[in-house]
Amino acid sequence: MELRGVRILSTDFKPAVAYVRVSTGEQTVENQKIAIEEWARNNSYLILKYYEDEAISGKIPPLRRQGFRRLIEEIVGLKPRPIVTIVYELSRIGRSFYETLEAVKALETLETPLVSISPKESFLQTLDPSIRKLVLAIFSWVAERERELLSQRTKEGMRRVKLEGKPIGRPMKAIDKKTVISYLEKGLTMSAIAKILGVSSKTLKRRLVEWSINPWDYKWKNSK
Repeated sequence: MELRGVRILSTDFKPAVAYVRVSTGEQTVENQKIAIEEWARNNSYLILKYYEDEAISGKIPPLRRQGFRRLIEEIVGLKPRPIVTIVYELSRIGRSFYETLEAVKALETLETPLVSISPKESFLQTLDPSIRKLVLAIFSWVAERERELLSQRTKEGMRRVKLEGKPIGRPMKAIDKKTVISYLEKGLTMSAIAKILGVSSKTLKRRLVEWSINPWDYKWKNSK
């Protein structure tokens, strides 16, 4: 049997897939592949296939990346069935701990657990179910703390902005009241006016309410 151009003469090798990612076009995934290949050989794994995301920021959730999504979709159908998914380090999955946890859980569900070759993440190299359950429990706790901290920072930021008297949210798009009235007097519909002004109908309606203008008054006048 041949896999990736290598003839397997022994059944001692354990099938695996690997995921690699770099953030910019100036970087290359080759360094990650070399390190993964070396670790795989030393630990009796054979990489069946690499899944890559090049020039993709870690801010983009794993399941929204083409390479990682393809890994999730194809992994069950690979022959022989891979028993692990190998990465250079956990940061290759994502920056957000919560999103990384979701990806790790997805791989666990597919019975192809994530293995990191980073010495600092050796706890992800064991396949012992009890240890992995403990690791996932810790991950879940950290992810929840991350979400709570993000929520707290968001609230504090909004409170500070409010105290400084600054508007919260996106600035309102400037719409000239006289221009809108002129279009209404000409008999233009709300959707037509919104399109001309480059705003949504919802935004235009909200502005008319603020100005105490009823477009039906103009429609009635035009019908006379």
